[in-house]
Amino acid sequence: MAGSEILSRFNGAESPQEGILVMLIKVERGRTSDDWIVWMNACCVKFRSYAEAEAFVKKLKDRINASHPYPMALDRLVVELP
Repeated sequence: MAGSEILSRFNGAESPQEGILVMLIKVERGRTSDDWIVWMNACCVKFRSYAEAEAFVKKLKDRINASHPYPMALDRLVVELP
């Protein structure tokens, strides 16, 4: 893929055997000089400018690296109040 740039490998895992999910993110030029494509593993999103693609990658990184609540057990009793 000519013109591609690997931007990030999240969570520091070198391999899936470590039990940590890895997302590879890269930005590459599209078919025209105005198109840019952000790849997230096998998924892609097309943008009209490099600035838009870069802003998307920044927001994606921020959301991935944000703290997330620890998942709670789903077998708890739930009570609805009227």
